[in-house]
Amino acid sequence: MNLGFLLATAARRMQDKVCLIDGDYRVGFREFNARVNQVAHGLLHLGLEKGERVGLLMPNCHQYLETRCAVEKDGLVYVPLNTMLSTEEQQYILNDAEVAATVCDITFLDRVLALRPRIPSLRLILCAGAAAAGKEDRAAGLYDFDAIQSEGSVEEPGVDVGPGDLCSLNYTSGTTGLPKGAMLTQGNWIAVSRNMLVDRDIQEDDILGHVGPLTHASGAYFMPYLLRGATNVIVRGGFDIPRFLATIEKERVTAFTCVPTVLIRLLDHPDIKKYDLSSLRNIGYGASLMPVEKIRQAVEIFGPILTQNYGLTEAYMTVCSLPKQDHKLTGTPEEVKRLGATGKPYTFVEVKVVDRDFQEIAPGERGEIVVRSDHVMQGYWRLPEETAKAFHDGWLLSGDVATVDAQGYVYIVDRKKDLIISGGFNIYPREVEEALYKHPAVREAAVVGVEDSEWGESVKAFVVLRPGAQTDEEELIDFCRTKVGFKKPRYVEIVPELPKSSTGKIDKRALKESTP
Repeated sequence: MNLGFLLATAARRMQDKVCLIDGDYRVGFREFNARVNQVAHGLLHLGLEKGERVGLLMPNCHQYLETRCAVEKDGLVYVPLNTMLSTEEQQYILNDAEVAATVCDITFLDRVLALRPRIPSLRLILCAGAAAAGKEDRAAGLYDFDAIQSEGSVEEPGVDVGPGDLCSLNYTSGTTGLPKGAMLTQGNWIAVSRNMLVDRDIQEDDILGHVGPLTHASGAYFMPYLLRGATNVIVRGGFDIPRFLATIEKERVTAFTCVPTVLIRLLDHPDIKKYDLSSLRNIGYGASLMPVEKIRQAVEIFGPILTQNYGLTEAYMTVCSLPKQDHKLTGTPEEVKRLGATGKPYTFVEVKVVDRDFQEIAPGERGEIVVRSDHVMQGYWRLPEETAKAFHDGWLLSGDVATVDAQGYVYIVDRKKDLIISGGFNIYPREVEEALYKHPAVREAAVVGVEDSEWGESVKAFVVLRPGAQTDEEELIDFCRTKVGFKKPRYVEIVPELPKSSTGKIDKRALKESTP
């Protein structure tokens, strides 16, 4: 069993039903599989061999998905690169993975050509885009993607690929050091799709809009929706909110998933009610903590169609999920409280919350989430010591602090590394952030610990105000005092915007570094 077999099976079953939409590009399942096979044969013809790594530096586009699927069929290993990373970060990843080839969009060709002398392993560059033909120089190892695709056979490539073969190197964000490549096999990725197909509400008539980068979480949804027979829609420039809303209206998108910052921007967009969003029946959110107050607002605006998802690069996407039916604004206190829950484990995933002695905690206590499942990574690429640190008795250590209730719902408190210790007391930033989000003037908030000669650390909050709203630092501190007592911020800084990582998460390391 491998991913290529699953794609071919879906193509035979769904035939000419629309599989993928990318602007004017519309292909059925059978044609998409044929285009993937053409790329797969093209890569093999260029001399790439099973197990070699291929870097993908492309915005959301159909060529990205065609290449990813082709690499999977060839038994190659794809290395997705977020286009928002710096040149230095991309260079590090390409060198660390020792890529033999890079497939890039024409907008990144100059960058790849500049990097090429610094990446000794890189021998092939394939460039996609209308202007790529004019750049081709086959003698120098530079190829036009469209030409290579058109020259390839539509037949299955026939490479012997098994579930244990390495499929991708997905690099961590590097917020606590250099990025590490999580090794995910074909079997790992099959397990991710199986988990979603079993536990998520995915239907054959769904139309999934990809607003986030396909190189990250959004790309993980592509295959399970494809296997169900649904249609995937690529949204170019996905963080352009008006364009995304217009795409939902035009294509009658039924589902999408995004990071909390994008969902908050949707909620605050002044023209959101001008678009027909009635086709939506499932909005997924995850990748970072979502303030409960914002979840409540989203349910009020969109209705009970939200699903929270919790995963991590090392256990891709499918650890816990909070389904639509648990997003209740009214009900018993226990039911309403679940708006702040991460949810329950997926069916085929083992999850525990453990103390320092690796014993499961009692409901209400706090510990670390650990995970065991066949979708968990094999380890970090060429980092045996880091791999050993990431596991305990076969369980993956998440680094996330959580509690559980009597019904088994998991509630993430915060990241272990974000814990603030002030005067000997433990303060979790999320508690303070939740308090700040209750203030009507606050649009976004992030809390970090800063050095304090007296207390060790003090709490500092960075706040972005809603358009037209007014408040000041003292008012926000006093407001938090009524909500969280001594955990209130000692300092508040009102800023025009919060720094974001390449995946749209609030970058707390940058905030800490900005504080003298």
